[in-house]
Amino acid sequence: MATLLKQLVLQQLVTKDAIAELKDAKAKHKHLSTEELTTLLIKQLSLCPKAFIIFDAFDEILKEKDRYQLLQILHNLWTHPQVQVMIMSRPSAVNYLEGEHLNIYANADDLYIYIQNQMQNSPGPIKRLEASVQEKITTEVAKKADGMYVLLPEFYLLPLM
Repeated sequence: MATLLKQLVLQQLVTKDAIAELKDAKAKHKHLSTEELTTLLIKQLSLCPKAFIIFDAFDEILKEKDRYQLLQILHNLWTHPQVQVMIMSRPSAVNYLEGEHLNIYANADDLYIYIQNQMQNSPGPIKRLEASVQEKITTEVAKKADGMYVLLPEFYLLPLM
């Protein structure tokens, strides 16, 4: 919530009262509670004609308790008509989410082309590998990605440098 408020402040979409409240808490070395931050955020978002909140990597929240807490906060936000919330996650976390779901997967050809380009544009010896080795790497990484556009080629290829 603090990050969302910070973005609103940077875009100059926060009232002077809210800025004063944040400065006062900082001066007192006080951390606002999640509830206080949520209330402040909702108040500020209600002043916007339209607000879009995009939350990526929901599945990377490891603790189930934290996922539910975040969902409660986001639910409080998306009940306001001017606020649109989009949560992105791997399929494993979809059972936590309500509302419409849109499954988006990269097709195998796109992944294959992406990985080939990553290899050709990477520094060091990777692009000098034999064509058959590059082909094997490309095929295996595309297979392991299983339809997800991830930046795996760099991760997998670093040990080869």
